[in-house]
Amino acid sequence: FNFLLLFLNLLPIRGLDGEVALRDVLFLHMDLEIAERILGAVHIAFLALLFLLSLFLLIREKNVSLLFLWGALAMENAYRTKKATVNP
Repeated sequence: FNFLLLFLNLLPIRGLDGEVALRDVLFLHMDLEIAERILGAVHIAFLALLFLLSLFLLIREKNVSLLFLWGALAMENAYRTKKATVNP
């Protein structure tokens, strides 16, 4: 169970530690604007993958826990996006 939590925390999704690690690596090797675009694309891709995996678990195992995690991460992303557009 601890390894599963470690793996989930290292996903490059905003709000998790994997995003911070990927951001640091990208900022070292490329321009800030390009790194932010790549980080945003990776974030959306992994969030979509997590959603598909949560749907699979919901249908196959009748387990909603991963779907709740996805919902929390999606709401945090929406909050950060709204906050960034209101306070530039």
